[in-house]
Amino acid sequence: MTVTAIGSIYRYKSERRAWASEGRVHHILSYQLTGHYDHDFGGRVLAVKAGSLFFIRADEAYTVTRREAGEAICVNIAMEGAPSSAVYDCLDEPRVENLFRKLYTLRHTEVEETYCAAMAVIYELLSVLAARRTPSGRSGDSRLAAAERYIHAHFRDGELRTDTLAALTGLGKKQFTTLFSRCYHTTPAQYVIDLRLRTAATLLSEGLGVSAVAEAVGFSDVYYFSKLFKRRFFLPPSRYARREIDP
Repeated sequence: MTVTAIGSIYRYKSERRAWASEGRVHHILSYQLTGHYDHDFGGRVLAVKAGSLFFIRADEAYTVTRREAGEAICVNIAMEGAPSSAVYDCLDEPRVENLFRKLYTLRHTEVEETYCAAMAVIYELLSVLAARRTPSGRSGDSRLAAAERYIHAHFRDGELRTDTLAALTGLGKKQFTTLFSRCYHTTPAQYVIDLRLRTAATLLSEGLGVSAVAEAVGFSDVYYFSKLFKRRFFLPPSRYARREIDP
């Protein structure tokens, strides 16, 4: 896969319930921050949910159905050797979201230095895409499944102790933390925080107030929640739902 040009880097949000997209000049590489949209490529339906890395070929037409309103960060690129349109769940690899957020800060690619920096990030994302296209299974997944299910069921309940999660897997605390970090590329504590913040972004977009959202996702301290949220989304939660979407 060789990128020959960067078209534009932008945030995308649509309130439409359904629409069609024909072929286009550029391929689209995107990350779904929040929401859920089903993309139908002539009977092959790809569910794009929060945490999804999504690639759409320029020559493929599709229709979209909105299941839950949300927002994505996208980049239009020209490239040789483009893969087929596909979606990959990257919730277990937070660096993907971080790379897209970094890419968005480099969206003014008319500056040569910025263009080169953006190109470097795009190639790093394409390396993730290439790895996801090759099924390889992560060692230790089966032992971590119980802990992952517990996190998703109880992340709103306040503090989730690492020793509690470790006990669910039958591993010692240190062994569990090491295995979890190797498989998910983040610590158990950060995984919980990332899940809370992504859920908070969805609730804020739906119109819920900041204090109510903080409580709903397990933060007892609204100030601490706001600090973490701004660090992740580059906006305080009070402004997030009212944000302007860049073209």
